[in-house]
Amino acid sequence: MDFEKSRKIALRELSDSLNNISEKESEKFLNRLLKSRRIFVVAEGRSMLMLQAFAQRLRHLGKESYVVGETVTPAVGNGDLLVAASGSGKTSGVINIVKLAKKYQTTVVFITASSSPSLKKLVDLIVIVPGGPVSHLPVKTVSRQLMASLFEQTLLLFCDTICQVLRDRLKVSETQIRKNHANLE
Repeated sequence: MDFEKSRKIALRELSDSLNNISEKESEKFLNRLLKSRRIFVVAEGRSMLMLQAFAQRLRHLGKESYVVGETVTPAVGNGDLLVAASGSGKTSGVINIVKLAKKYQTTVVFITASSSPSLKKLVDLIVIVPGGPVSHLPVKTVSRQLMASLFEQTLLLFCDTICQVLRDRLKVSETQIRKNHANLE
């Protein structure tokens, strides 16, 4: 396959995936973000990179956000929100953190390509992000990209889209966003 064909496939898949995220689930997610005292994010691998970018944008918008596992991350509790992501919905490290967060009365939103009854019992909200499942999922592959690339790409753009809406709802100016941006770079 050449570059042009690969580019077209990736863009088409990404557009299809973004267009199939539930507006109702997205709105519930937005409301939880707005109501939360603090926001924590957790995932593994490339999904964690996408959520780290999300936590950074939340900071730019003036929301207090943290990445689970960092040394400066405080304890969670009531009023906080944990945003977890796993394409399979079964990543053991992420599930263990979700269980701990629930123990401390933290609201949990789980972003995944593959929900399950056990996951639904564990979290407060599931946002389904259609994406090419990796090989261990028992569903038909919908992506021609490598492994979970489509899920990860969609996760990043979904979170950026959520931040655009938050910016408007929080009435945060571009000037304020720039003031919140790192200046030791």
